[in-house]
Amino acid sequence: MKHLRFLVLISSFSILFFSCQKELSVENGNAGNSSSQWEFSEAANFKGDIDTAYLEPSGGFQSLVFEGTTPDGKGEIFMQLFGTTLTATVYKNPNVFFEYSHNDTLTYSNVPSSIDKFSVIITTIDSTSVTGTFSGEVVNAAGEIKTITNGKFTAALKKSTAPPLQGICKIQKIDFLDSATGTGFASLSNLFNSSNLITKTQFNSSNALIQEFNYIYTTNKINIDTAQSFDIDVNGRILSFNGHLDADPAQFKVKINYSFDNGYMTKALYSLQSAPTVIIYELNFTWTNGNLTKTVITTPGNLQKIEQEYQYDLTKSPKEFMCFFPNSEVFLTQAAINYGKNSTNAITKSTYKMYDVMGNLTLQSEAIYTGYIYNAQNYVTAFNVTGDGSILNGSTKYALTYKCY
Repeated sequence: MKHLRFLVLISSFSILFFSCQKELSVENGNAGNSSSQWEFSEAANFKGDIDTAYLEPSGGFQSLVFEGTTPDGKGEIFMQLFGTTLTATVYKNPNVFFEYSHNDTLTYSNVPSSIDKFSVIITTIDSTSVTGTFSGEVVNAAGEIKTITNGKFTAALKKSTAPPLQGICKIQKIDFLDSATGTGFASLSNLFNSSNLITKTQFNSSNALIQEFNYIYTTNKINIDTAQSFDIDVNGRILSFNGHLDADPAQFKVKINYSFDNGYMTKALYSLQSAPTVIIYELNFTWTNGNLTKTVITTPGNLQKIEQEYQYDLTKSPKEFMCFFPNSEVFLTQAAINYGKNSTNAITKSTYKMYDVMGNLTLQSEAIYTGYIYNAQNYVTAFNVTGDGSILNGSTKYALTYKCY
């Protein structure tokens, strides 16, 4: 079983370095096409038309995604599955993602980490159409386990090369796949409402739902759950975080204040909420020619530190790519918040270094980033990481899907 990578700063307080296929889904597919339909049952019957459906390659794998609505427009379905090559066969968790929402509130969702509990059967598939059935365990809005039955879908497939109408895209899902087998072992997914705001983020591993955030936006704050929030400035950029270390309820409560220079995050100062003026450690960011080239985590009073250095392909400038910030309260919520500017170019290498309290280098490792797949609009849809010198798992393929509007 593959686990998520955690890099720990060895002190009485630790910093979690979070490690955790869907394609760009342009919503101009098959709206109003009565031949593209879906339905399922759970306590009641749900059905409607499929508005968009795509079958596209993602760096050695294939991804099928479709979205649809009920006739009154209040219900929305989202389905995604992936494999080495999609054929007429059975696909199960964790290689399946299903959501149904009503009035922008998530009603049902499968749990990809519940192995084999939700399945999709593709009955027919070619370059222009797909049909299938689906069923299995989901959780409802109250977190109760329910069972989807009689799920069916028929969709005309369309591959779009035109940019979205307004050209705005955000990361909808990051899938973590074993680079050798294509098996998914983790995912970071976001649910959007009709105003294109993210209302929920879920981070799943192979074993469980690790974290879930339900966002409430106000003029000066983004609440990510009942105990945690970001303070924001007049432009919506984060000023501080109040919550648990790593946004994890099992950790102690911290306050993190962020500093920016020319739009780039340059510093994050950590203190306990019980002693907000006492810095327990700090995270410094170095930017060079529009790219994040180094992060350094230090603790007061000694030479202990963790460094992460980055190199880039200056010929590649992906749109709205992932951030590689080591502070997981930002990494986990990156699509829902304004954390300032991201790096301009595509990362190719990262180096991790750990120093002890005397300043001696005790550990060094490298990671290489390869296999970038770009779609026609220059969004990265897949890439690989090998080696241990990253905040992300090595031996892993990352598949990205975007919500465009």
